Amino acid sequence: MANFSHSVRVRAPAARVFHAISDFPNAPTLIKGITKIEMLTDGPTRVGTTFRETRMMFGREATETMEVSRLEPGRAYELTCMSCGCRYVSEMRAQPVGDETDLSLSFQATPLTFIATVMGFVMRPLFRSMCKAISNDLVEMKAEIERREAATG
Repeated sequence: MANFSHSVRVRAPAARVFHAISDFPNAPTLIKGITKIEMLTDGPTRVGTTFRETRMMFGREATETMEVSRLEPGRAYELTCMSCGCRYVSEMRAQPVGDETDLSLSFQATPLTFIATVMGFVMRPLFRSMCKAISNDLVEMKAEIERREAATG
């Protein structure tokens, strides 16, 4: 199993931060690496909502199907993805701190097959690069949310 977490302080109220990060159809406006979102579930975001995310990873497009596996409206959500013999779980949390927000992300990759376990050791340097990209995603989200906040302020 591989774990990673990162957080940033966003100069915006938690409700607006959570609204922005949970607006999955518009994720490409927050994160430059996401090139396309295809919603597979109609209606408001809820546990069981699924979408297909296409993003640039290591210079190539990668598409994965994500499912909202836990939702605390206004506070946190968890996404689960099964791919290449692994279960990936990421949690986004918007914690109010006065009129600002601590935006945190935690990520787990759990191999489910023998081959995925072996590949986990071989691909360890790649996981470090992926963690760096995820940290960059948070920085991009922070910058865009703060830009929007300043524009409405």
